[in-house]
Amino acid sequence: METLGNRATLFDDGDELYRETLTRIRSAQRRVWVETFLFTPDETGRSILEAMSDAARRGCDVILQFDQLGSHVTNLGAYRGLEDAGGRVAIFNPLPPWRRFGRRFGSWFRNRNHRKIVVIDEVGYCGGHNFSQSYLGPPPQKYYDMTARLEGPAVRELARLFLDSFEQATGETRPLFGGPDPLEGGVPVRVAGLDALRGDRGVMQEYARLLDEARERALLLMAYFVPDGPLLEPLLAAARRGIEIDLRTTGATDFPPVRWAGQHRYQPLLDAGIRIHELQEPMLHAKAMGAGP
Repeated sequence: METLGNRATLFDDGDELYRETLTRIRSAQRRVWVETFLFTPDETGRSILEAMSDAARRGCDVILQFDQLGSHVTNLGAYRGLEDAGGRVAIFNPLPPWRRFGRRFGSWFRNRNHRKIVVIDEVGYCGGHNFSQSYLGPPPQKYYDMTARLEGPAVRELARLFLDSFEQATGETRPLFGGPDPLEGGVPVRVAGLDALRGDRGVMQEYARLLDEARERALLLMAYFVPDGPLLEPLLAAARRGIEIDLRTTGATDFPPVRWAGQHRYQPLLDAGIRIHELQEPMLHAKAMGAGP
């Protein structure tokens, strides 16, 4: 859904994003909602957990939900302090003995939660950064990623996606807050989700729309690039119209089978005139597209 009167700020430095997120959690007054694929209780994760626990003790509504497969949950004792402080821990599509933190539904391997959403009071963040030391420090050790800070009515739409994931994970519903009000001089923002279990391919539809509206060029950053019909056909159609397309994907990868599968899809793209670059360092984790005149 598109809303007007928003402010969007892009972060491509994990250290800067981490410092700001931690500062905002420490000063939160109403809510701290964190949803991520990978949450590691290392130095980064522990500091976030401590700040969230303090927020819960202040009376904030605090929810941490993460994906069990992505986070490799082995020690739930790391999250006990947050629960004791009054926060809520939810694990997406878990297996025993972690079922008390969430409910299992669908395929354990295929139905995973890759969203990264943070809502702190009336400010929202969404993008690709997980909560892990792997996203901090100098290249080439860290992942390269991008996250947007949103202010304005779009935050409510971001929170709607968060609560949808929470309902899937736990069966519980939470009311969606009102506001925030539009900001003077703000910009339109469209929030789109991707939920394969429910057949919602909003993000892929947005990619297709951008490619269809492009007039001269399009730039794609795709860390795990294995295009199927909803993306492959719009890419080829845009290239046939003469759009200059530059695709940047990962050369150094933490998941080689995906890279190999993606390389098998290169030939029709190359034949259509699409340029493909494999970045070696830092390791690419971003998924983004820009298209325009």
